[in-house]
Amino acid sequence: MFVNVDYLAELLLGMNRTNIFTGFVMRNFGPVRDISDKWFISEQEYPQEKYPPFCSGTGYVLSADVANRVWNISGIIPYFKLEDVYIGLCLAELKIDPVEIHSQRKFFNRKVTFSVCEFRKLITAHQVNPSELLSYWKALGEAAGEHCPVDG
Repeated sequence: MFVNVDYLAELLLGMNRTNIFTGFVMRNFGPVRDISDKWFISEQEYPQEKYPPFCSGTGYVLSADVANRVWNISGIIPYFKLEDVYIGLCLAELKIDPVEIHSQRKFFNRKVTFSVCEFRKLITAHQVNPSELLSYWKALGEAAGEHCPVDG
């Protein structure tokens, strides 16, 4: 997994320091009812048709105050095997809505084709193997002074 900590820090410094929960926001997603699917959830486990908004478990960020509030409420929210949905259940109880960190998508729960300009301005990309990580960071370092056509 690729995580651009420098760019994440840059974006976070421009935000409030409290009440933050951000990542690849998932809205209007419901349980997978196909028993052969890796993400299968039975109606006994979760009877509703939709989950509350949550951020994909492939990468999310929460402020310390939100982390503390989630921890405190986790004692009364029943266990749920999908951690990202579970955090969403806690957030719904706390009436905290996940937010996008930027007007353009910055967290990716899938593989993204590498380009220096693209990866400078994203926060996470999934399905990146260790040799690709080394190659990507090397290319980013070598292109540090170069300008990209559009900064997002």
